[in-house]
Amino acid sequence: MPETLPVAESPYQRAQRDLAHLQGVWVSVAGQRRADFLVAGHLFTMKFHDGALYMGTFDVEHDESRPTMTMRIDEGPVKHKGLIALCLYDLKNDMLRWCPGKPGADERPALFPSEDEDGALCLLFKREYARFHP
Repeated sequence: MPETLPVAESPYQRAQRDLAHLQGVWVSVAGQRRADFLVAGHLFTMKFHDGALYMGTFDVEHDESRPTMTMRIDEGPVKHKGLIALCLYDLKNDMLRWCPGKPGADERPALFPSEDEDGALCLLFKREYARFHP
């Protein structure tokens, strides 16, 4: 019997797999700002520990070079409300690296900056699992 070769995932299939894996609560562990990132379906809430709150919808895409995220800010600071943020992300197991472009900008970041680089927001998140106390 001939051996079957694994079928490569299409960009759409990779994006759908990532979307499913993103569901839940993520807590920042590195970067210039501390934040919690909550995902339910295509809805997100980004709650920065300094008090800023962003809510909206998002889509993930895969192209040949990298996974990207497009976020529409439906609620948040007035200067960002209604704008689109073009983002990069990298998802590995229970770690998410996320770097948004400036809301309203026409281009997404070309590369991931360091989590500590001035002038760019790049956060590293770890999945937060529910803790139940008896």
